[in-house]
Amino acid sequence: MLQKLIKIAKIENVKDFLSVGYIEEFKSMKRYQADLRFLYLELSSKLIEFESIEQYSKLRIKLVSEINFSFEIDEDDSFCTSRLGDIILVSTDFEDNKIEKIIFYGLEMSSEELICDAIELTIHCQKIFLDPSFLHGIGVGGNEQELFWKRNFENRILPLTGQFPDVTEIKI
Repeated sequence: MLQKLIKIAKIENVKDFLSVGYIEEFKSMKRYQADLRFLYLELSSKLIEFESIEQYSKLRIKLVSEINFSFEIDEDDSFCTSRLGDIILVSTDFEDNKIEKIIFYGLEMSSEELICDAIELTIHCQKIFLDPSFLHGIGVGGNEQELFWKRNFENRILPLTGQFPDVTEIKI
């Protein structure tokens, strides 16, 4: 799986980040409710799915062909996605947005998926840190998000394990 991800990152551009959720009726208006356990990185022709797992302590990474709505909603609600690229990405110019570097914290590999404690992506010189340890799912940010995750890891996990996760850095 890791080699597939590297190969795709070398040739594909980043189009967008997508959140998944549903639209619900709220009084006289409709409201988008995000399921923050899932975040998708939309590339030229592929999707990378990030899912917060193991009670929001790990991040599962898979290559998928379509968005997965694997949660239940009420009959009157409807599934939907929300584009986040304009909020997250510094440059929304599709041609500029290449993955330049990936840093995995505590990487575990299999043929179908990757699991890690957190991941840092560098896209067009911009650091994007994905933190699966938020109460409601995946937190997204830059340096501040990384520092928050590290402090949280040191306070919550490090006393139990006695070690910080291995760091795997891949330059694309």
